[in-house]
Amino acid sequence: MLTNRANEITKDIKSAANEVRAYPEVSEIRKDATDIRDNAASLLGKVRQDGAELASKVGHDIQDHAAEAYESMKTGARKQAEKVEARVIADPLKSVLIAAGVGFVVGFLTRR
Repeated sequence: MLTNRANEITKDIKSAANEVRAYPEVSEIRKDATDIRDNAASLLGKVRQDGAELASKVGHDIQDHAAEAYESMKTGARKQAEKVEARVIADPLKSVLIAAGVGFVVGFLTRR
């Protein structure tokens, strides 16, 4: 019973294939579909390549900007440290008292 049904389905498929081959437009459609698939694959490859190049460029740009920001912050911190050093040298007693006061307040706040 299953064998008969399988044979019928096979005959139907062969018949449909023969009917499709009878029309020349089907070959043209098949060729056009293949061309479209190939063009889409080529376009996708180009998009992937362009995307990878863009991602690499953006990564380098971010790295460059981060390095510039780091250097700028380092320079600013160095200038501030020099200013603090100059104030400590100019008035050491006041600096020691301020440092002691800050240490006392921080110690008091962290005990709780």
